[in-house]
This record gives sequence, structure tokens and C-alpha cells, in this order.
Amino acid sequence: MEKNSQFSHGLFTEVEWAQTPEAIRRFVQGLTDMARFSQMEAEVFRQEAVKMATVASRRSRVPEEVVFVADRPGMRVNKFAYGLKQIGWRVILLHREAPDFDPSQHFVGVHRYANQWQALAIASSYSPAAYHLFSSWNFEVASTFIQCKPGKIVFETWDLANGMLKEDFAAGMKEGIKLERFCLENADGVSCRGLHTQYLKRNEGFKFRKRILFPDYCWAKPRQGMTQEKMSDGIHAVYLGNLQMDPNHPAGFTYRLAEQLSRNGVHFHIYPSFPNQATQLRTVMTEYFKGASVPELVHIHEKVPSDRLTEELSKYHFGIFVSSQTEGLRTDNDAYHPRFNEYVTANKVFDYIDAGLFVLAQNGRWLRRVIGQYGNGKTVKTMEDIVHLCKTEPLRHIPVPRGYTLQANVSRLASFYSSL
Repeated sequence: MEKNSQFSHGLFTEVEWAQTPEAIRRFVQGLTDMARFSQMEAEVFRQEAVKMATVASRRSRVPEEVVFVADRPGMRVNKFAYGLKQIGWRVILLHREAPDFDPSQHFVGVHRYANQWQALAIASSYSPAAYHLFSSWNFEVASTFIQCKPGKIVFETWDLANGMLKEDFAAGMKEGIKLERFCLENADGVSCRGLHTQYLKRNEGFKFRKRILFPDYCWAKPRQGMTQEKMSDGIHAVYLGNLQMDPNHPAGFTYRLAEQLSRNGVHFHIYPSFPNQATQLRTVMTEYFKGASVPELVHIHEKVPSDRLTEELSKYHFGIFVSSQTEGLRTDNDAYHPRFNEYVTANKVFDYIDAGLFVLAQNGRWLRRVIGQYGNGKTVKTMEDIVHLCKTEPLRHIPVPRGYTLQANVSRLASFYSSL
């Protein structure tokens, strides 16, 4: 397949466009921006998309083919496609926002959609074993697919809202919470990043058709070209992920941790999740240190593309996953209930393991198992614990356990698709 760096008609390559059925070509050309249509015209387009899904649902399935649908495709989407490709599966990507990786490497088809009806129409031109819907607190596309059923639907959400949010925060997104429950209970299968759905089943009366526990796992590609030598000019710890910019907020742990690590001679590297955060963090960090320069041992980096992350992180020694500066270092923010800590892991934990880092993570039921089962890290309760372990644990490359590799697990995901 030709590289999808440019899309003909905003969605298809020239080759794909020429091979697309005429009805879908007309539909896609007309549906890019529904805002410019009258309500009646928009309703015609919606009805046409539903008809296409109905036709698609009656076709025979193509074995070893899956369609991924993601508003914001990230590393998890790319990683799964890589793993499935290794065992002979064809993976097609439908996305709303541009991915931060080169999709031509692991996907045999890449299409961009503007709204849920356009996504449904494009998806209906395929007959995969399953459609895998990746959501993140926006269930518009997923609920449309589950209602219209072009084929078997696998649903997953980045972090669950049901049962995991504080009451005040949950009150502001009642409709989203109801829609998420609809998707969880009506999808043919649910893909779970963590153990959250266990709580929903046992405590909230949720009924799931079929589930698979499938965390992020590790690329575990050959080390050559994927990793760097460990830095030898001192101890280097890294934090990757979301940041709270207010140093006085319970979740604003970055500043005090930077202060404590640098004071004890430990380099601290910070990689924000969003491109604009690095500049903002440098400004606030300078203010935190009372207008003085940020300590030389504190390094604030720009966001790294997901397909280069393993190599970038591999030169460090310790990977940190904490969520607050309060006692226990566990999630303490306006959104999540404390129970969230017991069921969560994070993609950064597997990023650290993949890069050969020793993980220092907040205490949680599943986190203890993930990092403790193969000796890839330890849980911490205080910032002093982090400093102590950085200075006492041997500086070494920690091997990736085979049980945490995509190679060892991706066949389970493929079998899950085929079993629906």
C-alpha cells in the first residue's frame, strides 16, 4: 500500500478511492461537513449510513482482518496493530485526529473521518472479523457503531467514568456516563486496560457480553536500534505523562519531586503528554524555585512521538508513576474516586518496562502485581521512598518479561475477535 502521508479527498489514498464502491464514494464526498447541510439533508445522510451498516452486517466476515476506529489514535492503537501484523492480521485504521505515528508501517488502510456517520459509512466498506472502537470520554462514535452494528463490535474506553468518578464531577457528565454504560453492556466484546470493569460487575450490577483483559504490554522489539546505553554521569529518573501545573494542587507533585530528587543528586527528566506543556512547565518551575534558575538536574523535555518513546526512555534508570504529593502518592484530583487506584495501571508503566527501567509506582492492587510479579519495580508511599530507591537500587537494564510482550499475548486478542 502506498504511504498515507496525503489523503485523496481527505480520507482515502488515490488507489483506495478508485477501489471504493460508487455509493460510498458519493456518500463520503457529501458528508465531510454535516454542519453545512440542512437538518433534513443531514437526516438523509444519517439514514444512508445506517443502510450501509445494515448491508455490511449481512456480508460474510473476512477472517484475520480488524478495523480500528479511534478519535485520537495513540500508542496503544499503533502497538496493537504492530502485534496483530506480526501474526498475519490485516489492520485498518479509521481516525478523526491525526496520529502521532506513521500509520503506513502497521496498517493496510488508513482513513480519516469528520463525524460518526462518515466513520460508519467508511467502516461499512469493510467486512472484518471485528470493529475495535477506542474511546476516551467521548462515546459518540462508539455508541453509533453499537446501535447500527455493521459487524461485531469491541469497545474500550481509556479510563472508565462509571463507578470511578467523584460524585460532584460525575454530576457534570451524566449523559456521557449513561452512554458509556450503554457501550459497555451492548458491545459484543469489551477490551479492558485494567481491572475497573470487575468493580462495575460486582458492585454496580453491570452485565457484559464478553470481556478480555488486555493491558498495554510491551513492544519488546530487538534491542538494536530500539534502546540506548544507560547514562553514566549519575542517577537518572524520568516521569512521563499528564501534569498538573499548579504546585499547590494535590496532584501537582512534579515540583516537589523535582526539588527533592535534585537536592539529593538525582537527575529528574519530565516528558509532558501534550506539546504545549513543556514551555508552560518551565515557566511555572522557575516561579516555584522563587525566580531562580531551574536546578541543573531537572530536565524538561518536549513530547516525543510514541514510536520513538522506547528508545528515548531507555537511557534512564528509573521510571516514576505517582499521581499526587499527598500521603500515599495516589490519585488525588477533582475527578477520580480513591477506589480508582486499586484497579488502574497506566500505559507509562509498560513504556518504562519496555525501555528497561526499574519502575517506582504508587501503591495499588493491580500495580503491585504488574511491577512485582517479575521484579520490574517497587511501590512507594512517599517522595522519600523514591529518593531512597533511586540511590540504593542497582543501575541496570531490567529485562522485559516475556509474559508482558505483545508477542506472547496478541494471539489472545486475535482469538477474542474471532470468537465474537
